[in-house]
Amino acid sequence: QKIKWYNMTESVIIGIVIIDVVKET
Repeated sequence: QKIKWYNMTESVIIGIVIIDVVKET
């Protein structure tokens, strides 16, 4: 369960990073 939560958090962070990159473009 802990790994699942960590994976979800990681995905959210990656999504924010991608949005940040798109905004910069």
